[in-house]
Amino acid sequence: MKGVVYIRVSSKEQTEGTSLEEQDKACREYCKINGIDIIEIFCEGESAKDMKLNNRKEFLRGLEFCRKNKGKLGAFVVHKVDRFARNTEDHFFVRKTLLDYGVTLHSVTEPIGNKPVEKFVETMLAASAEFDNAIRKQRCCDGQSARINQGIYPHKCPIGYISGRCKSRGEKKTEPDLPDEKIFPIIQRGLKEFKKGTVSKTDLADLLDKWGLSKLRGKKTTVQFVEKMFTQHLRFYAGILLNPYTGETIKGQHKPMISENEMREIQFTLGGKNKHCVKKNRYNPIFPLVRTVLCATCSKPVAGSSPRGNGGRYFYYHCRNKECSMYGKAILKTRIEKDFLEIFGMKKVLLTN
Repeated sequence: MKGVVYIRVSSKEQTEGTSLEEQDKACREYCKINGIDIIEIFCEGESAKDMKLNNRKEFLRGLEFCRKNKGKLGAFVVHKVDRFARNTEDHFFVRKTLLDYGVTLHSVTEPIGNKPVEKFVETMLAASAEFDNAIRKQRCCDGQSARINQGIYPHKCPIGYISGRCKSRGEKKTEPDLPDEKIFPIIQRGLKEFKKGTVSKTDLADLLDKWGLSKLRGKKTTVQFVEKMFTQHLRFYAGILLNPYTGETIKGQHKPMISENEMREIQFTLGGKNKHCVKKNRYNPIFPLVRTVLCATCSKPVAGSSPRGNGGRYFYYHCRNKECSMYGKAILKTRIEKDFLEIFGMKKVLLTN
């Protein structure tokens, strides 16, 4: 009988250790004893939590190999069931897929198979692997929640800060992220500038590059980069951490770029509500009575227009309410302003008397 071997460790760091070597040796001995001729060995150092292609390329390559060689293979050998999958649904889905290809799952260290007792044992082992994975995940979440409550951000820090790279050393983050001496002041300056409400996101991206950010990052700053700063990192820049497990906000131990008040001003600016934003001047010296004179029919403020004709431009006031019967009917600018001055002059005379 021909077959393939799949071996896996939980992280890339373990691929150079003895775990893969031990699995490989045990699988080869198992195949030799049970008369399985190894055609291919698939090896990777990725998590078995899910079946995503970019997470388990070698595993899916092994399944594809079985599909292409349907009828030619009879065994899919793993060291343990939890090397195969750590989710019960995934386990039996893939096992069924292998059976459709004429391939049976073999575990070197566990008594699984197609007999009733063997199927029961396999089910218990798959459920145990899923339970173990759930416990590990819960412990991880509890640990991250505890660090956030201590004011320490457990994930990769936003641009402007330097991470301690604890994960690459297999350690837990126990200290707050430190400011990047070069990038921190640039991002801080940009946030304070945007707070004033005088620059757009595009302008801010250009300013950040002008101040040296693109040179430090090695690429041009985009509007998407600026939006990410505001949507994902603004709270962190203000020294606040959100605990996603409890929904609470925690004061971080890291050095903030801006104050909480400045964060709120930036949020107001993003919403177009910043009190410092320059308001548009609606006064038009050509049509001074716009928003002052009302339509006699609908009582809405009139608008001004200046269409061009053979004799040059002609200036009119007209109602802009499409539901009004006077919509589209214009009155000469000179006439309405003359009438307005006459009425205003009469009132002035009455007041003085």
